[in-house]
Amino acid sequence: MLGQPFNPPQLVPLVELAGREATAAWVLDEAERFHTRIGKVPVRLQKEIYSHVANRLQARIIAAVEACDADRPIAALVEERDSRLRVSLAVKSAAPTG
Repeated sequence: MLGQPFNPPQLVPLVELAGREATAAWVLDEAERFHTRIGKVPVRLQKEIYSHVANRLQARIIAAVEACDADRPIAALVEERDSRLRVSLAVKSAAPTG
């Protein structure tokens, strides 16, 4: 069974959970309940992978932002890109749902 907290764990509540074929379902259920009780947000993966799913998603988003600015000078873009992500996607992803 894999319980992989997202870093830094004191700031980001995400914990990715995964089991193997031999992992009993109750083990993942208990891990999910445990992480929820301590204030984390557990997400079950379909299979164990190297690295965080969230890191892979973040890398693809950043690559897409960079592709949009491919014809512009790099020096001015770093702060702009950071600002765009921080005040758009980060805010949307932090907004409560439901």
